[in-house]
Amino acid sequence: MPASFDERHPDPDDWARRLAIPREAIDLYLASDAIDLHVDSFIWNRIFRYDLARRHGRGLFGGRFYSQLDFPRIRDAHLTGATWVITTNPFRPGAGRPAAFFRNLERLRGLLSREDDFEVVRTAAEYRAARAAGRHGAFLGIQGGNALDQQLDDLDAIPDQLILRVTLVHLSTSSLGVTSSPAAGARRDEGLTPLGREYVKKLNANKIFLDLAHINRRGFFDALEVHDKSQPALVTHTGVSGVHPHWRNLDDEQLRAIADLGGTVGVMYQSSFLGKG
Repeated sequence: MPASFDERHPDPDDWARRLAIPREAIDLYLASDAIDLHVDSFIWNRIFRYDLARRHGRGLFGGRFYSQLDFPRIRDAHLTGATWVITTNPFRPGAGRPAAFFRNLERLRGLLSREDDFEVVRTAAEYRAARAAGRHGAFLGIQGGNALDQQLDDLDAIPDQLILRVTLVHLSTSSLGVTSSPAAGARRDEGLTPLGREYVKKLNANKIFLDLAHINRRGFFDALEVHDKSQPALVTHTGVSGVHPHWRNLDDEQLRAIADLGGTVGVMYQSSFLGKG
């Protein structure tokens, strides 16, 4: 029987020594919920057969496969939970995207379920139960709502209420709205499309979190305009423009809007979005 996730604690004294931080900081971390809101490793498994179950060494540019996580390093870091995302291929014809999404959903669920100390979870209660049993709680999400934009009823077809959140748009503009990336081009000042507005309402109705990472500023506020104010909204992976201006980062007004809804903003630990100060 493999050791449970909670039994794989590092030696706290050694960990503190190597990181040059107080032992108390390690104790606090190990006693806390450490949850990554956005793990994108599955896309590399799909494209390059990146083996999530194998420990990866340093590759090009000194990163581990461009900083993607694998299961052994999840254990090393003692991440008690994460949202594992299925990223939408924007070049796939729209009619084929739903079937591709549902195939990928089953594949990702299968990869996670094969690990004895990982458990796919859907709710806070399921996450807490997984943690109490010494397992990593794996939530599932979609990056790019255009995975299921052919008809809104496709969101009803998600099995077992498996999807925690949907990132409305990604790095390309879609039928739902405009990306914040330079790829927006001449459309950078356009807002959410009519379909995008209905999509937000459908996410609300299905109790799927709305994630506004990657969307342009006007689309961000258009989405919040139609969003059910009784539900929190998320921005799972971003930065703060007041600290470091970047097209992926949020300004103070956007941060306040999420806070006013009781939502959550996840800050990426990556120098491109944090700056070098």
